[in-house]
Amino acid sequence: MGKKVEKASREVNGVIVEQRMPDGFINGTAMCTAYGKKINSWFRTRDTLELFEVLAIDLSTPINYSDLSNLDVSRLSGTKYSKIFPDLVFSRGGSPENGGGTWLHPDLAIQLAQWCNKLFAIQVSRWVREWMTSAYNPVSFEADMERVAIRDELKENRRLALTDQVKFFLEAVGKYDSSSKETRMFFSRVHDELNLVLTTERASEMRIRLSSQLGKEISDSELIRDYFPIIDLTNYAALCQAAANNMENNGVHPINAIRLAVRQVLPSNYIAKPIDFTERIALVRSRIEQAKSRGILPDS
Repeated sequence: MGKKVEKASREVNGVIVEQRMPDGFINGTAMCTAYGKKINSWFRTRDTLELFEVLAIDLSTPINYSDLSNLDVSRLSGTKYSKIFPDLVFSRGGSPENGGGTWLHPDLAIQLAQWCNKLFAIQVSRWVREWMTSAYNPVSFEADMERVAIRDELKENRRLALTDQVKFFLEAVGKYDSSSKETRMFFSRVHDELNLVLTTERASEMRIRLSSQLGKEISDSELIRDYFPIIDLTNYAALCQAAANNMENNGVHPINAIRLAVRQVLPSNYIAKPIDFTERIALVRSRIEQAKSRGILPDS
């Protein structure tokens, strides 16, 4: 089970409105309750849908719908928005008092507050500024930058080195066919071995646990590695490179190459255990760019 998310609580018209400190998301259901409104009424306008769309494009976050112009906005809800814009909003069952309701990206929370009450919008804008300032001291900024750099290195080099060597291995034994089920299953087996030696879980098991933790379904297209904390991400990248080297230099079978890599790069006292997931890397990138654009942090 992951750590309890730290939150800031403010009272608005007798209603407690919470903000998550790691990502700045604010409970939109509670915001609306404080002003006697229903959040679904806000969701069911074309302006709101377009607002989500332009923010998703600006932040380069997923839009899981092919043609938003054909959506019937009168039938939209927080749950449906969560599926279409998974990085901008999520919904949990239960009341806001228990962490339930619909949680919004801070930029969207300001827009919702404007819809609720103009003075409230100014108040929420202050909350967001305070969160941005408190979230970004030099230490946390450098940690976020390092995590992003390691994730990029893994994507662009380390993992590619491993998959290339697995491909070369299959080609050498005459079993590589990019369109065959057997080849895909072999790659899955290799990736599962990586996850097992590091975390004791396969990707499918991590996906189920992460979905439960976030209160929303994590689709197969989402990469679980995007939720790895920096230490686990570093270990994963090191295992990929060491296993690739073992295959390239010694002709070791991919599975054995990974098991050998464990002894080569992980501490001798390392004990595999399920990962304590952290926020998705896309949100970290977004926060860094927002901090820079608002002058909270320098560009370099």
